[in-house]
Order: sequence, then structure tokens, then C-alpha cells
Amino acid sequence: MKSKKETSLRKKLLKFLIVFSLAILGFLWFFQVIFLNTYYEWTKTKEIEKIANKIAKSYNQNKLDEVLDTLSYNEGVCIEIIDKNNNIYTTNSFNRGCFKALPNDNSYINYRTELINNNLN
Repeated sequence: MKSKKETSLRKKLLKFLIVFSLAILGFLWFFQVIFLNTYYEWTKTKEIEKIANKIAKSYNQNKLDEVLDTLSYNEGVCIEIIDKNNNIYTTNSFNRGCFKALPNDNSYINYRTELINNNLN
């Protein structure tokens, strides 16, 4: 026959494990729902700022295309630069994750044209 202390210890241990498991699940839910999106946006913003600084430093060099290709490949990003004369420098690291318009869809071209015109005004 089980002693009262042994049964009591098992119940306490079971209650502790249930509370502990619920606390862990609550903690994970909180950080995934509340914190993860904010952290993701912050890290991506920092990465983009770092890439933009590298581009700004090498903008006046003759090897801009090479720098853009290298950054695009190493960082896994698509880069499109439009200068004051509407010259377009673009690279997309082998079409990896880049926005591509469908053949009959002019939305990307319209968006880019609108962006250029807004920056000229």
C-alpha cells in the first residue's frame, strides 16, 4: 500500500510539472506573438541599413555593378538603384526572392515609375 507521503509527493510533482509546462508554453506564445515580429523587423532594418551604407560608400566608384552583385549575392537581397538621371542599376542574386512582374502585369513598372516621379518632385 502506498504511503500518504508518497501519494502527496507524486501529486505535488505532477502539479509542479503541469504549472511549469504551462508557464513554458505561455512564455513561448508571448515571445512568438508579441516579440518575434518586432525583433524580425528590427534585424531586417539593421541589415538593410548596413547594405545601404556599403552601397553609399561605393556609389562613386567605377565598380558599382560589381559591388551591387557581390552584396546581392552575399546578403541574398535584390537591389535596384535609380540615380538622378533615371539610370537604373539593378541586381537580383539569381532571381532569389526578387519581385518579378508577370508578363502582362504592369503593376511593378507603374509602381517604379510613380516612385521615380515622386522623388523628382
